[in-house]
Amino acid sequence: MLAMLLLPGMDQAGSFLTGLGFQGWSWLLPLLIPVIWAGIGFLATRWAALKILREVR
Repeated sequence: MLAMLLLPGMDQAGSFLTGLGFQGWSWLLPLLIPVIWAGIGFLATRWAALKILREVR
């Protein structure tokens, strides 16, 4: 995200990769990726643990 922030804007001299970046609320999307994967990891671990515990009974 830092690299995207440091890229030049479109209003500066026309060069390669200008105008790339996030606008407004779209900055939140990259921040949600770790949260989503943590949730998936939690649910997968919970499912596996409960499956094993059911077999132990």
